[in-house]
Amino acid sequence: MSAGSFDYQDVVYEFTDHSGMQMVIAHFPSSEGGEVYQQLESTLGAPTSSGTIHEGVASLEASWKLADGARVQYSGPFHRLVLVGKEGASLEVDVRLRDLDAPIAIKG
Repeated sequence: MSAGSFDYQDVVYEFTDHSGMQMVIAHFPSSEGGEVYQQLESTLGAPTSSGTIHEGVASLEASWKLADGARVQYSGPFHRLVLVGKEGASLEVDVRLRDLDAPIAIKG
């Protein structure tokens, strides 16, 4: 999927029973992490919260809380952008489960 000048590797949409689409998870190529973060910062302003940058934006975790209650989460280490609607808190557990880079633990 493309958005603006970015081509995301994959995009997952999640819905709740009563509120419709409430979460979008998009993975971007690691080479585009800096550009994705800069676009977020220029569009949304400074993040509401962020970690320290050790090795550039590739190591940064940042989030923005929007006026309508939605949230945007940027993860440089996981090459991931997450948009959570104001009714999407129950879906947030799926972020790590759907992350392409996270190993899946199987209990037997």
